[in-house]
Amino acid sequence: MNYVALDQYTKDDIVKISDVPSIDGVVLGDLYCNKRMFEFSDHELIDFARLARGLGIHCVYQTPRYLTERNFERVMQLVQYLQKECLIEKVIVQDVGATSYIRRMCPDLPIIWGYMGISRNGAENLLSYSFLRDNGITEIETDRVTRIPYLLELGLEVLLMQEHVTYKTVNRECYYMHEKEIYDRNCRRMQIPLHRIIDSASNGSVFPVVTEHFSASSDHAFL
Repeated sequence: MNYVALDQYTKDDIVKISDVPSIDGVVLGDLYCNKRMFEFSDHELIDFARLARGLGIHCVYQTPRYLTERNFERVMQLVQYLQKECLIEKVIVQDVGATSYIRRMCPDLPIIWGYMGISRNGAENLLSYSFLRDNGITEIETDRVTRIPYLLELGLEVLLMQEHVTYKTVNRECYYMHEKEIYDRNCRRMQIPLHRIIDSASNGSVFPVVTEHFSASSDHAFL
């Protein structure tokens, strides 16, 4: 399956995505703050998920990269609600604590270890991936084709990123202000936008393919 993720969404974007035959689903949820992706933050995320599901688009919810006492409970409640309402089919995490919680509260929900989870451990090897699998991870997001056969061998499914977010800089002031809840409705202006690299696999589409799904039964998984 092919999923896309945009830095910001409008309802017209979701409708247009539904008309692209090569796209199966969307990833909803900003890595840092949903006020960047949606005008009305988490509230609008739910509306967009309903719209996408109504159009037959698969939805994956991406949890924030940083989960603290400030936002952990709210994010976990959102995951539970999205699954209860059948609005998402998978969830992306970058936090082992979130993985354990979701596995306990949503035992049937597939959990993807996100690309940004790479910063959680100093080395990526079979032992670290086995640890993630044993703690509830069912899929791994990676940008390295060479890792696919090893991950499949561990019984993990793979989401291969064909391009991913790059950063020109990091605006630490924004994260500090957001964490302390000292932001206002214009906080988006204080943040450096995320830039996506358009891969040739998108065939010129304005919606770049972000991840391609591989499983043990995929004929092309080892190409």
